[in-house]
Amino acid sequence: MIALWPGGEVSITENGCFAKTFGLTEETEPTIYRGTCSADAWIENVYVGADGHPEFSKTLLSPQEVARLRPILVATGSPAKNVDAYINGAVAAQDVVEDGIPKDGWDFVAWTENGRSIIPMAAIEDAADLTAVPRLRSLGILNRDEGSDAATPGILRFTSPEQAAGYLMLGETSKTSAAGKDRGKTRSPFTQPFFPLAHGLQAARFSELAESFPDAGMWMMNTGYIGGGPAEAERGDALKVKIRHSSAMLEAMIEDAIAWTVDPDFGYEVVDVDAPVNAALLERVPAEVLQPRRLYAQQGRLGEYAAWIKEMNAGRRKFLESYAVDEAIIRAVAREPEPAS
Repeated sequence: MIALWPGGEVSITENGCFAKTFGLTEETEPTIYRGTCSADAWIENVYVGADGHPEFSKTLLSPQEVARLRPILVATGSPAKNVDAYINGAVAAQDVVEDGIPKDGWDFVAWTENGRSIIPMAAIEDAADLTAVPRLRSLGILNRDEGSDAATPGILRFTSPEQAAGYLMLGETSKTSAAGKDRGKTRSPFTQPFFPLAHGLQAARFSELAESFPDAGMWMMNTGYIGGGPAEAERGDALKVKIRHSSAMLEAMIEDAIAWTVDPDFGYEVVDVDAPVNAALLERVPAEVLQPRRLYAQQGRLGEYAAWIKEMNAGRRKFLESYAVDEAIIRAVAREPEPAS
C-alpha cells in the first residue's frame, strides 16, 4: 500500500511485497519466485504438493491429490459424497468441470488461479530503500480479462487524468478467487473500502492528483486472456497473456520504446503494431495481445467485438452514473457512438 500525494510524492505504508503467483516460475520472474518460496513469505490459495513444495500452475487435481487432501476438503465444506466419488473414480474431472469452471459441489476438483504471496522486503533481492522513494513516474491498473468477450489490450495508455480516473473508479476485473457460479466479471470502485467519503468523489480526487504529476505515465494491463478463457486458450482459439508478455510490455513502456496509436473505439492508446519501432516488442508479444481486434477479425468474430464495444460503453456509463461521477470523467471512459454517415 502507498499514500499518493500532490506532485507525485509517495509514502510507503507497508514493508512487504504482494505478488500474484499463478504461472510463476523461476525462469520468468526469478526474484519474485525466490522471494515467494522463501521461509519468510506467506502464500495463499497456492497448491502445495506432497513434498511440501508449491505448484504455481496447478489447475485440476487428480484423484490421488484429492485423497491426500480429503480431511481438509471435507472439513472446509466440500461434500464428502462427491469427494469420495471422485477419489474412487466414479466421477471424472471432465464430468464436473466445463471450461475450467466446476459444477456446484465440485469446486474441490479445480484449484483456483487466484494464488498470491506476501513477501517481506528483506526477502526481495536488491530491494529499494522504501524510505527514499522518488516521485511518481508511472502508475498502472491491473485488469484480468477472461471470457468470449475478453478484448482488453495487453497494455494500454491513458490519454488524460479524467480517463485514468474513470478506469480507476471502474475497477474492472474477472473474479478468480472462487469457482463455479461465483466467478465472473466485476466492477468495484478501485480503492474500496479504503476511501472514506462517497465513492463517486474518489474519481474526482484522483483526477485532481493526476493533474499535479503530468509527466507520470498512466496505463492499464490485462493479465488474463484475449478472446476466451483457459479452455479456449488450450484449444488455440484464445490467447493467454503470459508473465513473459507482461514483462516485455512493461519493459518497453518504462524504456519509452513504444509507439502508440489511439484506439478508435475507446480513446485510450494501444501499441501501434504497424510501427517499425515496435518490431522488437512484437517478437516477444503477439500482435493480437496488443490489439485484440485483430484476433476477432482473424476468427470472423468482429460482430462479437462490436457488441462488446457497445456493451462496455453502456455498462461503464451506467456504473459511473450510479456513483454520481463527474460527467467529464464519464465521457472520457464511455464514448458516445459515432453518428451514422
